[in-house]
Amino acid sequence: QWQAHVMLFELLIASEYWLAFHSDCSTWSDPSDGSEKHVHHVLPGLDIMLLDDSGGAAVDGDRGEVLLRGPTVFPGYVNADDGRIGTGPLNEAAFCNIRGQRFYRTRDRMMRVAGGFVYLGRVDSLSKRGGAWVDLDALEAAVLAVAGVMSAAVLCED
Repeated sequence: QWQAHVMLFELLIASEYWLAFHSDCSTWSDPSDGSEKHVHHVLPGLDIMLLDDSGGAAVDGDRGEVLLRGPTVFPGYVNADDGRIGTGPLNEAAFCNIRGQRFYRTRDRMMRVAGGFVYLGRVDSLSKRGGAWVDLDALEAAVLAVAGVMSAAVLCED
């Protein structure tokens, strides 16, 4: 009965960091193809950096991996060896220290534009399908392992 009185929205809540951005529904027009992309804004109290492909800080208009730190960013993964949060090899890969501050490496690529940031995809080979992460490189390797397959390419399409 209550559903007749409420509008439901599909809402993605991730434990790592997506409680870090909001959108006011403004868009940015990509000059390369004319597509409209939503502009995202960082919530107050969070620090963001964009790391370019060479590992340096991306400047305005450059694309880069999103690095975040702040109160809504999780403290780390549970280490399977000792049960502690934030230790072990998985955390070493997921976090980096810059100027004495610990940042989460989101593996998402964004670009700073006037008024905020636009999402441009991933910096790795992960893609979401049906709410589950799929490693496109691993999928391609599995296809190549099939007898008779000479070449393969797995692509992600929005």
